[in-house]
Amino acid sequence: MQDGSTMEALQITAPEQLFQTRLSIPRLKDGEVLIQTAYVGICGTDIHLWQGHSFYYDHGFLKYPSSSATNTPASSSPLAV
Repeated sequence: MQDGSTMEALQITAPEQLFQTRLSIPRLKDGEVLIQTAYVGICGTDIHLWQGHSFYYDHGFLKYPSSSATNTPASSSPLAV
């Protein structure tokens, strides 16, 4: 996070299409915590998502790729545990 209002992101926009972009940092809702990611690993599930198919995604178990990441809390909202 460079300027505090946007963050770097990798987006899978279609099968085998991965783009580096900047997105607005979402406003936190009650009970949410914003994390800052330092490092991300790519695993087999991520490759399947990039290829356009994954059992986990197809059945609603996975919303964001990368199960291997190093994160630090950046901020929190009221009621965050």
